[in-house]
Amino acid sequence: MTLPALRLPHSMLRRLLYLALPALIAGSAGTEDACTDDACEDGSVRLIQRQAAKLSAEMNISRAELEGDRSRQRWQGNRETGSTCLIYHCKKDLGPTECHHYRCICQHGYQYSELTKRCESETSSPVQRDTGGSCWFWPCSRWRGPTQCLHHKCWCMEGFKAVRGYCEKDDTPQPETSTTQPGDGLEVASGAPPAMQTSCAWGEEQCGGPGWSGATCCEAGYYCDGSICAKVTEKLEVKKYGFSDALRKKSEGQLFTFYVYRAQGKTTYPPENVNVADLGGVMWYLHNEIVGRSDWGYKRKFDITRILRYKVQTRATQPLLDRGMNFGVRFAFDSGQCTGPFSCDEAWQNYGYFVGCNKLQTGFPFPDFKVAYDGVWYSLPGKCPQMKFFEKTNKSSLSRGLDCIEDQPGGFCDEPSGTADCTYNFEDAGEISLDELEGIQGDYDHWIKSGNREYDRITDHGTGMSFWDKLDDPERSKQRVQAAKDLFEKHYPGSYAGIDEPPCDFDFFAFYKMAPGGFKDNGPQQAKKIKEPPCGTAQPGDKCYEEISWAKSDGIYANPEWYPGLTPQSSIEDFQKVMHGSGGTACPMPCGLLS
Repeated sequence: MTLPALRLPHSMLRRLLYLALPALIAGSAGTEDACTDDACEDGSVRLIQRQAAKLSAEMNISRAELEGDRSRQRWQGNRETGSTCLIYHCKKDLGPTECHHYRCICQHGYQYSELTKRCESETSSPVQRDTGGSCWFWPCSRWRGPTQCLHHKCWCMEGFKAVRGYCEKDDTPQPETSTTQPGDGLEVASGAPPAMQTSCAWGEEQCGGPGWSGATCCEAGYYCDGSICAKVTEKLEVKKYGFSDALRKKSEGQLFTFYVYRAQGKTTYPPENVNVADLGGVMWYLHNEIVGRSDWGYKRKFDITRILRYKVQTRATQPLLDRGMNFGVRFAFDSGQCTGPFSCDEAWQNYGYFVGCNKLQTGFPFPDFKVAYDGVWYSLPGKCPQMKFFEKTNKSSLSRGLDCIEDQPGGFCDEPSGTADCTYNFEDAGEISLDELEGIQGDYDHWIKSGNREYDRITDHGTGMSFWDKLDDPERSKQRVQAAKDLFEKHYPGSYAGIDEPPCDFDFFAFYKMAPGGFKDNGPQQAKKIKEPPCGTAQPGDKCYEEISWAKSDGIYANPEWYPGLTPQSSIEDFQKVMHGSGGTACPMPCGLLS
C-alpha cells in the first residue's frame, strides 16, 4: 500500500520539528543506505526528513533551541564545527575559526566541511556541494534533492549547494556574530598598571590594611582580600584587566616560529595554561622527574609514554620589546593555575599574556641547582589562568569560573599580533614513543616486571638499559637530546628545515625593576613558614614497611646496587633511611635524622 503524500501547515510542521527534528536528522543520517529510493520514495518519514532539512535551514533552528536551551539560540548553521572552546581555544587545524558562546565556529566566509573536517571557503567544492551522505551500496536518497554519486559521496549537482544535507539554491547570508579581533575587546586601563613586586606575602599572611607598608601582593594561587592573602577558589571574582594603549595595539615584535615539546601519557589536551620546553628541557624533565620512580613501581611517573611536539608562533607585546625582551618570566602552572613566581596578575597587567621562558642553567625561577642539560622551559597562559581546571568549570550557583573564562582570555590566537591577548599559537607537529627512544622491545610493563629499570637515582644507571645513565654528564645529556631529535626526524623527514629556536632573552632586572607600573621594593622575599617535615618509623601494615620488607627479601638480592651500604641483615631503620633518601618512596624521614 502506498502512503499518501503528507502535507502539513507551516505552523504545525514547525511544532513537529521542535519535537522530532533531532531524531529525524539522526535517522536520516543513520539510514542513508538502509533502503533504496524505490522503497522509500513515497514514505511519509522520508518526506518529513526532507522538509525538516529544508525548513531547519530556513528557520536556522539550533539543537540547543530544540532542546529548550534558550540561552544558546545563536546557532551558526554550517559554520558549526562541533568543537568547544570553554577552557581551551579552538584548535588551529580546524582552519579559520572563532569562539562563539564557547563553541568553535568557522569565520565569516567559511563553512565546516565533513569531508575535510575543517573550515573551508564557502566557494570551495568541499563546502558547496558536499551533502554529507554516502553512496557506497545504494544511490543517493532523493530527499537530498539533485545529487550525483562521486567517489562514494553524495554531491550536489552543479549550481546547487548543500544546506543541512539538502541540495538547493540558497543565497541567504550567514548570521553575524559578535566575536572581536585580538585587542578590540580589551578593557581600557583607567590608570597605570600595578607596581611589580618581587617579595609577596604567602597564604594567610597580611597583605594590606590601615598603616600597612609591607608587600601588597600575594604569591600566586592566593589573592589579597583587603588585609589577608586568601586562597583562590571558584567563588572569587577575577576582575577584568584594563590594558594600556600599547597593549591594545599590534606590536613591532618579530614573529618567531619554533618547536616546543611536552611529555604526555595516553590523554592529549591542548598546551594552554601549562609549561612546555625545548628538547633539552623536556629530556631533563623526563630524566629528573619521570623515569625510574620507585613510588610508581619503577615505572614512569604519571604513566608518561611519549613526547609530543608542537609548532608554535610567538610575538612579544610592545612593553616587553621596549625593555629589550621577546619573552617574560616563565610562570609555573598547576592544574591550569598560574603559581608564580610572585604575582602573575601584576605581570600580566604590565605586559599582557606574554609567553615566558626559563633557561635551565640560569637558576631562575627553577631549577635552583646545576643541571647538565642545556634546555629552556616556556609558559603559555590560556583562559582564566588564575583558577584550576575544576574551579573555572565549576557550575555551582556561587561559582565565578565562567566569568573568569570570559574576562581572562589568555594569549592564544590564530595569528599572533603582539596585543595583550594575542601572543602565541600552536599546532600539532608529531610525537615519538619513549619505548622506541629508549630501545625497549615488546611490552613495557612486562619489561619492568622482568626486573629491568630505566634509571635509578641512587646508582645513577639503569638495569637492562643504559640510555639514562649519568644524569649529570653533559656529553651523555647532549647525546640523549640528539637521539630524540633524530627520532623525530626519522618519523617526520625534513621537519626541522628552517626551524630555529629563538634565544630566551628574559631579563630579571628589566622585567621587574623597569616595569611599566614601576617597582615596589619590599626587601628580600621572606621564607615561607612551613612545618617540620613529618618523620616516623615504619610499622607493620603501612606502605613503607611493605616496601622495606620487599627490599630485604627480594630487592637487595635482585639489584643490590639499589641499596648502597646495605645487606639483607641491615636493620629496618637503615633500609628506611636509604629508601627515603632515594626519593619518591612511601617511607618518611626517620625521626632519628631530625635529631
